[in-house]
Amino acid sequence: MIYQGIEYKKHQRVKFVIPTDERIIDPQTDKVLWRYGTIQFFTKKSISAWILEDGAKENIRVSLFCVSPLN
Repeated sequence: MIYQGIEYKKHQRVKFVIPTDERIIDPQTDKVLWRYGTIQFFTKKSISAWILEDGAKENIRVSLFCVSPLN
């Protein structure tokens, strides 16, 4: 899937944030607190992916707007 010029693939390692999480930015350093995981599959009707976060047992759905591939 291509979103905003970036290609995303199944089983790709990514970093992401969840917008409802109150701790997106570290107040002491003003840096983004990224979470890491692997794309499991994409949704059909919206621009989002189900991601298995490192150390988690269940997938979570995250908008591709909040996801960045790891290089």
